Amino acid sequence: MAYGAATEFEKEEEDPFLTVFYELKMGDKSPAPGSEEAKAIVTNYRNLAKTVCNDAIDHIRQWKVEGKLAQWADDEKKGIW
Repeated sequence: MAYGAATEFEKEEEDPFLTVFYELKMGDKSPAPGSEEAKAIVTNYRNLAKTVCNDAIDHIRQWKVEGKLAQWADDEKKGIW
């Protein structure tokens, strides 16, 4: 995840953005290239990645409502985190 602003000259609070990436790593559980299972993974990957990113955003919004983001920011300023 990354957080920032549209340009380096703008204050982050005025034009914030959040970038979330999801990378699927299967290691030794990867199906054979070109197999039906591999094709299904490629076909379904977009939806999987979108769901994971949306879930992450939902969690962040909930943390904001609960005050956790403000607390974590305060902790970071104090050097606790």
